[in-house]
Amino acid sequence: MPCPDISVAAPRSRVDASYDVVIQNGKIVDGSGNPWFYADVAIKNGRIAKIGRIDPKLGKRIIDAKHMVVSPGFIDLHTHTDMPALADGNTESAVRQGRNSRCDRGKRDGRSPQGPSP
Repeated sequence: MPCPDISVAAPRSRVDASYDVVIQNGKIVDGSGNPWFYADVAIKNGRIAKIGRIDPKLGKRIIDAKHMVVSPGFIDLHTHTDMPALADGNTESAVRQGRNSRCDRGKRDGRSPQGPSP
């Protein structure tokens, strides 16, 4: 299956826009355990401001998420991103999969600069 077009509209120069970004037509998976649903997501000042039907004219930037899933980031409770972090400094392999937090609880496998856990 070909990758969907994820082109993003250019930012508008509207000073009266209510939101910085409006993500439209996405399948929302909110992490609550409930089934997904179709909705729009409005973002203002880096935070989700509204979920539901949102007029695209209210956004400075519009992202069409048709055929895509929109969800918050994921916490990785068991990760092996030490080497990618050392290799590229950004752990892009994890970020591109939606993981935005990691929880290692202080366990090291020996590949980190601190060496293995005692």
